[in-house]
Amino acid sequence: MASAIDFAQTTAYDLTPTAWRLPPAIWTVFTGLNKVHNIWRWYRRAELYRQPDNLFQLFTGHIVNMVIGDSLLLRVAAQSLLIATRLLECAQQQAIVTDTAYEWWVALKGNYPKPLSISWDNCKGFGLFSASTVYWWKISTLAIYHRVHRVALLTWNLCVESFKLSMAIMDVIDVFYWSPTVKNEAINESFINLSKWLDNLVNNKEELLSGLHSNQTLIEKLLASTPFSYTQLEAAVTKTLNTTEMIHTQVKNISQVGNGVFIDVGKRMLNGASIVMGLGAISA
Repeated sequence: MASAIDFAQTTAYDLTPTAWRLPPAIWTVFTGLNKVHNIWRWYRRAELYRQPDNLFQLFTGHIVNMVIGDSLLLRVAAQSLLIATRLLECAQQQAIVTDTAYEWWVALKGNYPKPLSISWDNCKGFGLFSASTVYWWKISTLAIYHRVHRVALLTWNLCVESFKLSMAIMDVIDVFYWSPTVKNEAINESFINLSKWLDNLVNNKEELLSGLHSNQTLIEKLLASTPFSYTQLEAAVTKTLNTTEMIHTQVKNISQVGNGVFIDVGKRMLNGASIVMGLGAISA
């Protein structure tokens, strides 16, 4: 895939008339985004694997990949789930960028200044300036400092979150390639991705049911030519969501036990290795 990207970038640059070509330095910045995404991919994977709560799901995914990873049906299902998960993460990151941009705009306008107070003991008048003038000067300077500091901090946060969004968009594009790397990643992370979607479904259960109720008239029209009624549909959806929530909770409990076992075994192996190397036992 990397060679194809390099070919596309080089060809696009060569086909561009000289008068409209970007300077080499700027073009390098744009094309370097793909190399940055390669680093980002490893960073995202490291963040996923270093979380103890994910150990059991990842272990299960790797076992499934080794045992029946060649199954075409499994690979298609796992990649479809990975695509859906990447789209969800992209949508969530877009919401984060929007919220951060709103906070940045509010800070820029200074709508919610930080409450400030300065002791009158530090505002003695001198020369032509009274104590109240010195107090106003100090409180105004401090207010400007806090405003500039907050705007600078939120500007940095906005840049970081925007960068994450660009990487999330490239993640979505990346998973559409039917490459061996994507295939293995899809199966290895399939149980974590499934857990994310079930969490999302369970957490938004009330919103889903509310949506059904608010669109009852439309749904009844759609069901008019079928043997089913809106009441039956609502009852079936409610029952399914309740069952899904119960099963998902039980699976998460089992997963937590499995994660605890993996962590305990890992600590024991680390302690054993340190003793063998003469470093002594490592405290928990």
